[in-house]
Amino acid sequence: MLLTVLELLLDQARLRRRSRRTGPPDRRRRDRPPRPLARVFWERLAKLREQLLAGGAILRTPRRAFTRLVLPELGSYIARLAIVAVFLGAYGIPVSFHNVATVTASNSISNSVSATSGGVGVTQAMNSAALSGEASAKTATAYSIGQQLIISAWDVLFAIVLVSWAFGWSGGKQLVESSYAEAKVKSSEVKASRKARKLARPTS
Repeated sequence: MLLTVLELLLDQARLRRRSRRTGPPDRRRRDRPPRPLARVFWERLAKLREQLLAGGAILRTPRRAFTRLVLPELGSYIARLAIVAVFLGAYGIPVSFHNVATVTASNSISNSVSATSGGVGVTQAMNSAALSGEASAKTATAYSIGQQLIISAWDVLFAIVLVSWAFGWSGGKQLVESSYAEAKVKSSEVKASRKARKLARPTS
């Protein structure tokens, strides 16, 4: 809900900025009444409601929801807690439920508000703050960096194995190359669009 409100406010700010750049609107736009913020918000809310209904359709069959939703999510969360506990013990930090839960929560928050790729730096700061009473800042930072590096390396290795198993080595290589080529094309299109917007901007 908060994210929806922020998106609406950002949209309104962008529209105001664009109207200042392009100058006064023409008569047709001037005569057209502006869309009320409440109406835009209601449309976004209706779309969110549809998505929630589509995602929650599995809850109509409790047995299926338990076996295909609850159990996998529970197993994933337990595995995440176990990983944190193993790394805490490896760096000599007391392995308690409080420490494991606090570090897990700080990881989730840092991933949500990260301003860098992979949350590098933000995660270390959050982990150091979470473990301030249990370990020194140096130990907490070393733990955070070590865990992030090892998990990232494992994710890359696991992805390579899965792609090779699903598509074969040559097929996986082709898939990665085509994805990389599409990303380059998309990046060049975005750059060209920005350049065109800058050139079309009126000079004062």
